[in-house]
Amino acid sequence: MSLKSLPNLSIVRTDKVNITPRSIRLLTSLLPDLSIKERQIEGIKIAKLKRVYKGRVEGSKEDVLKFLGKEQNKKALEYLKKGCKAIEISKITGVDIKTITKIKKLGLKRIKYRLLRYY
Repeated sequence: MSLKSLPNLSIVRTDKVNITPRSIRLLTSLLPDLSIKERQIEGIKIAKLKRVYKGRVEGSKEDVLKFLGKEQNKKALEYLKKGCKAIEISKITGVDIKTITKIKKLGLKRIKYRLLRYY
């Protein structure tokens, strides 16, 4: 396929290139359609072959029970059970609001699971 067979590209061969929406559509249609996730997976595979990518360090992910067993997190969970707001709990315990949201998600899920098993 030559440039002569493509009408109305509006690309001028000089020092500066005039790129039009039509030429952009043409260029993007010629490129393979890969999603970001697919490209990421492809990059990780290449890095693994080069022995550059090693993944997550073993043991770096904290266990749920260990996380909820921390003293500050126990206090925050007790306040959540009482119905306090996350901002109030954050001020009282010194725990970040995002951490309180995580405690709420994990802790209350465990409580519901215990109740379902009990009844």
